[in-house]
Amino acid sequence: MQDTDGGDIDRLTLLAVNDVADFWEKNYGASLAGTFTPIEHLVSYDSNDPSARPYAERRPTRSPTRSTARAARSWRGTGP
Repeated sequence: MQDTDGGDIDRLTLLAVNDVADFWEKNYGASLAGTFTPIEHLVSYDSNDPSARPYAERRPTRSPTRSTARAARSWRGTGP
């Protein structure tokens, strides 16, 4: 997760995204045509901070990669 402060909200977000991805990785083909593509890049920002700009208003610092998903999974101990 880019720009994370390592706080509870960011950790909870990663866990929720991972739970949804795990579900669809197992069940997508049985329900829908095509293949499931998990979220590869998450960005955290403080919506209460007037100087914080949402990601859409900023230039990315690097290209999204699958390492973000692997890092997120490793927080809950299920990564490769």
